[in-house]
Amino acid sequence: MPRVSHRRQLIADLISGMAAAALDEEDYEDFLLLDSLFDADGDLSLVSFLDEDGALWMDTPMDDLAEVLMLGEANRYLTPRQLYDKSRDFVLNYFVNLPDDSFRQLTRMSKASFQFVLSEIEGHPVFQNDSLCPQADVALQLAVALDRLGNYGNGVSLERTLKLCGIGKGTCVLYTTRVFEALNDLASKFIVWPNKRKRKAMSRRMTAKGFKGCVGFIDGTTFPLSQKPAVDGECYFDRKSRYSINGQIVCDDNRRIIAFYAGWPGSCCDSTVYKKMQLAKDSKKPHFFSPGEYLIGDSAYPADRGYNTLVPAYRKNMKGTDIEAFNMCIAHVRVVNEHTIGVLKGRWACLRELRVQLNKKEDMERILQWITACVVLHNMLLSQNDDWTSDDESSDEDSDEPEE
Repeated sequence: MPRVSHRRQLIADLISGMAAAALDEEDYEDFLLLDSLFDADGDLSLVSFLDEDGALWMDTPMDDLAEVLMLGEANRYLTPRQLYDKSRDFVLNYFVNLPDDSFRQLTRMSKASFQFVLSEIEGHPVFQNDSLCPQADVALQLAVALDRLGNYGNGVSLERTLKLCGIGKGTCVLYTTRVFEALNDLASKFIVWPNKRKRKAMSRRMTAKGFKGCVGFIDGTTFPLSQKPAVDGECYFDRKSRYSINGQIVCDDNRRIIAFYAGWPGSCCDSTVYKKMQLAKDSKKPHFFSPGEYLIGDSAYPADRGYNTLVPAYRKNMKGTDIEAFNMCIAHVRVVNEHTIGVLKGRWACLRELRVQLNKKEDMERILQWITACVVLHNMLLSQNDDWTSDDESSDEDSDEPEE
């Protein structure tokens, strides 16, 4: 941010220029005019005295320059705020009356699923206030947040949502923040480690595939950042030559995310980040694993020889017919985790590039709020049998248009 705003610089230039002109012409009336400027009121637009580059017209009369100076002191901004002629009811009705496919493209879910998510969050205290000015309908706030979550790159920028919804930047951020807070508070309800009964049920299903005792799959992914973090930025530079955050995703055989962990720099390997998870630290506790139960991972993870709660594939440099056969079986069953991550990032495309500046601790907390909101929504929609398919991805590609 510049140390001196455009407005303040303009005022300083005006005073200097008018003083110099008055001195050259020995026009004492102009000196008196300069001395009285700050007690006067103007009724002209500042913009009318600026050229297309924001500079003053050179032939502007002294009296008019004085009025510009008065306006500069009286107004906080050089240009008037742009207002959009769209009421809240208009925008909400626009969303509600969209055709099903268009509604799904904007909110990333069906109308029935939207109502389910709405019913889960609308009673949250963040949407309640005692102000004389009531909040916008929770449905509108949710629609705005979902539209941002479902896009990445220029699509997730505020300008796109502002044009669509006709709201100010501050309002857009406020709606999104409220929805994120409500969704994050639902994490303990929708991101749940399976109890003993559910783990046994999955173990039985996995027995038919040759992995009796398997209760989940783990894999790492990265959440790319749009720009280099201000502190220790090099640590976030990953093997794909991007700045990113590492994330660990644990899912069951139905693509439900039962645990996740994020926040470490993208350069950290999966095994290192996994060891930081509470799941790994407390793997011997019966809350997570009963005897004989384990997770399946790829060769990036170390074998848990102490409690046998993580079974990875063999590393590629290890040869042998049995090893290759085992790795093929591992790859066949753990593809469900890769699919889960693909659906998560496909539906909530903002995770493909997080446009959040990472300069301080609060920024990381905000990033984790974004990710958690997406994971909660993933599981919520899974409970409604609202799948995200390749056809949905194709619709996104067909609708991509260059921004004006």
